[in-house]
Amino acid sequence: MKTKFIIGICLLVLLFFAISTLKAQDIQYSAQANISNQISKNVSPGYTYKLFQAPNKMYGYDIFLSKKIIFHQGASPAQSNEFTAAISTKAKADKAALLSIEKIKKHETAALTQQELRKIITK
Repeated sequence: MKTKFIIGICLLVLLFFAISTLKAQDIQYSAQANISNQISKNVSPGYTYKLFQAPNKMYGYDIFLSKKIIFHQGASPAQSNEFTAAISTKAKADKAALLSIEKIKKHETAALTQQELRKIITK
């Protein structure tokens, strides 16, 4: 009986630490996204996106459906060296977010491909 009680207490302590860690990560995320540079735009019924500037002077975006986040794109989505500065302006981030929303509406993945990034960068 004592053993079950001790195991139960240990599980509760572990659960507490897990929840604390998740909350700390939430705070870290909102501090990382420069709130003063966030731009919120309504796109179509239910869809909204917010741009944010990261410390590396790149832009990322979050896409929301009915005020719930459905996609987060960090500030440097490109993997190739040629595209490391892919989303370096608000205008490019706007285009990327709108393209991601169009892909979501077509039931495709919201992540942009290298070819899609290339189109955004070169225009």
